[in-house]
Amino acid sequence: MEVHGTAGVDMHAVTVKLGSRTILRSVSHSFTASSVTAILGPNGAGKTTLLRTVMGLIHPVAGRVTVGGHVAGSSASKRLVGYLPERPGVYERLSGRQNLVFHAKMRGLDSSFYYKEVDKLLKQFGLSDVSENQVATYSKGMKQRLALARTFMDSPRVVLLDEPTSGLDPDGSVEVTRLIQDKAREGCTILLSTHNPYFARQVCQELVLLRLGELVREGKFDSVLAPYSRLTVRLLKPVEVATLPGLLDGYTLTFDHERVTDHFIIGLSSKEEVPEFIRVAVNAGLDIVEIEPAELTYFTDRDSHKGEENA
Repeated sequence: MEVHGTAGVDMHAVTVKLGSRTILRSVSHSFTASSVTAILGPNGAGKTTLLRTVMGLIHPVAGRVTVGGHVAGSSASKRLVGYLPERPGVYERLSGRQNLVFHAKMRGLDSSFYYKEVDKLLKQFGLSDVSENQVATYSKGMKQRLALARTFMDSPRVVLLDEPTSGLDPDGSVEVTRLIQDKAREGCTILLSTHNPYFARQVCQELVLLRLGELVREGKFDSVLAPYSRLTVRLLKPVEVATLPGLLDGYTLTFDHERVTDHFIIGLSSKEEVPEFIRVAVNAGLDIVEIEPAELTYFTDRDSHKGEENA
């Protein structure tokens, strides 16, 4: 499935309200054509609303969204977009094949094209063997794969994915990762929302971080989430906690044990500082067996607190 042409997505000062509640606050960002961008943030940050606004399902009260130069929600923009909602609906009384054929007809595709397309998608998403089975018999992961296959039908130039790995087993998640990377290489522009920063790091070139409906940070993974600011260092043998600050003078250390520990957390500014830290630790007599990022958090002290989150 080759993507013909490319299309970017532009948001300029977009504000979205539901009743009296502001869900997106003056969000501006340009999603470059042929890029993969993760929309990250906690529950209620506005991730799903942003994708629905790009799709044209929600209309902003202020600002403007364009897809490939067309106003979001217009017929021209919708022809460019494939959309996987957070809770994708599939027709459970139909077979997997019938679901895809029905979607192809709804998109106005020619039967001489879509029957081959359906076969290709069923194979690509590992559903060929169950394609004639009623979808009601599918597992949650199989239904998610069917919804993803539907999303990529007719090689959309822009793809919006809301939690694309939901319900998938590890093998299914790997396949989705591979597919997203392949589609990006073909020129597809992909926006995906996820709660999983590790998945985002695997597939995305850029990250956009939302909080309370505002865009608070954007850029490469390391600059947005600062994974090297919290590294877990594991030692071969336990050491006295009281000795570590002297051995590693100048470093910020955190311990979860008071007296003896075989691991601790250190804060660094970038990955370039890791080799120097290892040299210092080894010279101090510490036997390091592993260094890995501690659990990533969306926000640090540099982000201001602005009250309760929106839904």
